[in-house]
Amino acid sequence: CAGGTYANTTGSIDCSACNAGSVSEAGAANCTDCTPGTHPDSHQVQCLGDSCFPGEFKNENGTCEACPAGTFSPNVNATICTSCAAGTFNPTSNQTSCTACSPGSSSSKNGSLSCDNCKPGYFAGNNGSIECDACSPGSFAGNFSSISCSNCTPGSFSSKPASAICSLCTAGSAASDAGSVNCTLCSPGHFTNNTGSAVCTDCAGGTYANTTGSIDCNACNAGSVSEAGAANCTDCTPGTHPDSHQVQCLGDSCFPGEYRDEDGACVACPAGGFSPDVNATICSSCAAGTFNPTSNQTSCTACSAGSFSANKGSLKCKSCQPGYSAASKGSTECDACSPGSFADNFGSTSCSECTPGSFSSKPASSICSLCAAGSVVSSAGSTHCNQCKAGSSQDKKGQKECNKCSKRILSERNGHGKLQRMS
Repeated sequence: CAGGTYANTTGSIDCSACNAGSVSEAGAANCTDCTPGTHPDSHQVQCLGDSCFPGEFKNENGTCEACPAGTFSPNVNATICTSCAAGTFNPTSNQTSCTACSPGSSSSKNGSLSCDNCKPGYFAGNNGSIECDACSPGSFAGNFSSISCSNCTPGSFSSKPASAICSLCTAGSAASDAGSVNCTLCSPGHFTNNTGSAVCTDCAGGTYANTTGSIDCNACNAGSVSEAGAANCTDCTPGTHPDSHQVQCLGDSCFPGEYRDEDGACVACPAGGFSPDVNATICSSCAAGTFNPTSNQTSCTACSAGSFSANKGSLKCKSCQPGYSAASKGSTECDACSPGSFADNFGSTSCSECTPGSFSSKPASSICSLCAAGSVVSSAGSTHCNQCKAGSSQDKKGQKECNKCSKRILSERNGHGKLQRMS
C-alpha cells in the first residue's frame, strides 16, 4: 500500500486512506495517530512538528497545506505560496518550483497551470517565453507550436507579419529571392503567364511586350524585327527585310536554314528539309535515316536506335515493329529477327534468343512458341523442337528435357508423348 494508506486484512484487493491526523509508510497494515503538537505532512506519510515541508505553507490555523497548482514553495515553513512567473507553469499541487514553457509555447500570466501553444504565424524559439513572436513579413509558420519561421520560397511572398502561409505571385509578376515581402511586376520586354514565378522570361526574338506586368508577348508586325527581351519592334529600312524569325533585318543575304524564292525573298526551309549555307536557292530534303520536325533548320537528326525513316524528307522516325530491331542510329529500315530469336516490343534495338523449351522457326517473330508435349529443346535460340526418343517421354509443353520411362513402360514415338504399358 502507498504511504498514507493501509490494509489491515489478508487478501485485500485495495488499500484504505488513513484518517485525518494519522500517517502510514508504504506497505503499512495500520495507520498511526500523530502525537499532540504534531500533524501529518500533506501526503500523510509522517508526522511533523512545527515545520511545514517545501511545497507546503502554514495556514492561519497553523496547519500545513499543499501549495495549489500554479504556485510553489521552495522553503521550509513558508507562510504563503508563490505564483509561477509568466513563462512558467505548474499543473499539480505541492510543488517546490515551476517549469519553464518549452519552445513553441508561452504563458503570459502569473500562476499558469499550463502553457499555450503558439498559433500559426507565431513562434517561440526559447524556453520560458512570455509570449509568442509574430513571424516577420517575408516569412511564415504554418503549424501550431512553431519554434521558428520559414522564409517564403522564390515565387511567393508575405507582406504582413504573423503570416501562416505565403501567397503565390500572380501572373505577370515574380519574386526571385527567398523571404520576399512582395512580387515585382515584369518589366517591359519580359513576361510570365504562370502564378508563383521566381523570374520573368524574356520575350523571344520577333516578339515584344511594351508594358509592365505582361503575361504574354506580341508578335512583331510584318517588316519589323526585335531581339530577345525587347519592349518594342524596329522596322527594317528600305532595301532590307526581316529574317525568317524576325530577329534582324537582312540585306541581300539569306541565312542558313533559309532559301531565296523566285521573288528574291528569304523563306524558311520547311520541316523535313534543311539548308546549311548562306544564300541557298533550294532546301535539301533530309536523307533516309534522318528527320527534321521543324522549319528553318541547318541540318537533320539521325533516327535513334530502335527507329527508322525509309524516305527522304521525313518529319519523324517510326519505331521498329515487334519482330524487328535497329541497333544503330540513322537506320533506313529495321532488320527482321532471325529464326530462333524474337522482339516483343515496339522500338527494339536488338532481338532476344528463344529460351530453352521454346523456338521460332520463321524470321520476324514477335514471340517464341513453346515445344509441344512429346518434344523438347535444351538450347537457347532454337528454330525447332526435337521429339522424345523411344524410351523417354514428356507430357508437358515448353520443356527442355525428356523423362526416361520406368521399367516395363515403353514410349512410342508417335509425336504426342503418350505412354503405352506393355504386358
